Amino acid sequence: MTQEFVKGYRRLLEFGAEPMVLRVNAGVAGLARVLPRAAELLQAVIAEVNVPTGGKAQEL
Repeated sequence: MTQEFVKGYRRLLEFGAEPMVLRVNAGVAGLARVLPRAAELLQAVIAEVNVPTGGKAQEL
């Protein structure tokens, strides 16, 4: 699941789909209430993907 999430999230970033990226980020906060560990993992993935490396999303 994590790899597929990263792929999809990276595509959103590449296509400049900022509104959708913000919705995904907001959804993780809601997930934390029900599945805190899953939310932690997703937040870590989001943080890692959003680290700028020469203007592109970081390759995982």
